[in-house]
Amino acid sequence: DPFHDYQVLKKELHLYDPYLDRKEHLIALSKTDTIPEEVKTRIIKEVQVKFRNRMQEDIIAISSVTGENISGLKTTLFRLIKKIDRTQ
Repeated sequence: DPFHDYQVLKKELHLYDPYLDRKEHLIALSKTDTIPEEVKTRIIKEVQVKFRNRMQEDIIAISSVTGENISGLKTTLFRLIKKIDRTQ
């Protein structure tokens, strides 16, 4: 369950250093190539909606095997880094 895994990670980050879980970040839902095509769109949308509604977080779905959305991930990371650079 990606939502549960994310909550565990956030808790671990907070316990290690409370500042870390508040830093700018990006969530990538990886290994989307392992989801059967007939349910892939529905499952990804469900996960994205769950994160948006419960955590106010956006997710980018990717697959390093097929290259799906890797360019979108790079673009989003670049924008995030530029935003961080401007605030420092």
